[in-house]
Formats: sequence, C-alpha cells, structure tokens
Amino acid sequence: MDSVLGQSFSDFEYVVVDGGSSDNSAQVIEERQRQLAYWVSEADTGVYEAMNKGLRQAKGDYVLFLNSGDRFHSAEVLERVAPALTTGEDILYGNMVFQGKNTEFLREYPDSLTFQYFLERSIPHPAAFIQRSLFDQLFYYSEDFKIVSDWEFFIYAVCIKRVSYRHIPETISVFQMDGLSNDPKNAALMMEEKMKVYRNYFQPYYETALQHQELTALMQTEEMKLVQILRKDPASKKWMLRGLRWLVKRFSKKDTN
Repeated sequence: MDSVLGQSFSDFEYVVVDGGSSDNSAQVIEERQRQLAYWVSEADTGVYEAMNKGLRQAKGDYVLFLNSGDRFHSAEVLERVAPALTTGEDILYGNMVFQGKNTEFLREYPDSLTFQYFLERSIPHPAAFIQRSLFDQLFYYSEDFKIVSDWEFFIYAVCIKRVSYRHIPETISVFQMDGLSNDPKNAALMMEEKMKVYRNYFQPYYETALQHQELTALMQTEEMKLVQILRKDPASKKWMLRGLRWLVKRFSKKDTN
C-alpha cells in the first residue's frame, strides 16, 4: 500500500480486496480508507475471485494488479508510464524484478509476443496495464483455475483475439517469489490447468503443447539429477545445464513451427 499511495502521480483510483485475512490487514486497510476508491475484506474462493471483485469496482481506463507482497518498483513508476497510456493499446507491459529469500533479478520482457513464447512464460500481471473494457469484451478471470487464469487471459487475448499491445522499457514492479505459481508443489496443478486451456482454445496445437510440457518437466528432473552428480564440478555442471536448456528450446521451436 505504501508503494501505491506514495506515487508521485496521483490521477488513479486504488481498489483493495482482502480475502478476509485473519491478521491485522483489514485494520491497516481501514486506517487508509480515505485514500481508497473502494475496499472490502471478506472470504473468497481464491485470488482470481478477488481480482474479479476489483475489476467490477474499477472505473479507470486501465487496470493493474498488485497482489499481497508485490509493490511498485519506485515512487515514479506511474508518472513515467502515464504518457504511454494515452496511445490506446489494449495491453501495455513493462519489466519486473523477481525477489526471493536469497535471490533478486530483473526480467526484461520481449517486444513481440508469440504462441511459442506463451508455452514458456506469460506477461507479468503486476507489470501490465490492461484496458478495463477488454475484460468485458473477452472474459473475466476464470475462478475455476487456481494458478493460470491470468496466463489464460493473456494467451487468449494476444494469440486468438490479436489485441494490440506494447512493451514499455520501464521496470514497473517487484514480485515476491513466494506465491502459488512459484511453489514446486504446484507444478503438476499448473500443468494440468494449462492443458485445459490448450484443449479449449488451441486444439490443433494441443499435442505439441502436451509434448512440450512433458519434455520440460522431464528435463527439469534430469537437471536436478545432474546438479547432484556434478555438484563437485561447477564448471561441468554449468555447461551441461546450458546444453540441456538448449535442447529444450530447440525441441520447442521445431514442434511449434
């Protein structure tokens, strides 16, 4: 909340949806309610129901989602991005810092988005400004999914509906790597949900996507084995893992072309 309310640009509305937290979140929110366009603290079925609640309350032209733990990269983010939001693209997205307990790195996203790209990654919703009306034209986030609904929205919007988009060369937000999508325990669920999306919208490519997901999972397992075997030889491990990643990319490129 500090990163949002401390922005140097002030022409925006701030909607806060809390899932009935049992800590003092509601109290913290209530103390700042005068600075909020809307807020609620009540039980929900998951993050996507909460995001949909926020969408239904939003009145602005563009929306951006910061979930618990995420924050704007600096107090000048909105001021720097505001001019880009006047050109009318459906989606504008910037770069994002990933932050974990013992790691921190900046991910710069591509200017061009393809189906092959979405096999591997997505647009970061904490760093994406989406035309609010786009949700009414397409669909709101699926509340049946636990992990991939934002990815589903982006791959459908970009690859099927061909909406307009633009990459902004700005670092927008900091993402905490302790959420559902980054928990290894949820890898199987994420793959299952993605397969449903491929089946629903990309049937001709379903088998290719399935092979890609299975191969990626296999190669990740083999990487872990190699880390154990080659731990005493860092140089060999480095080049072996690079080779495995190269093979995954070559396989994916071949099958998706």
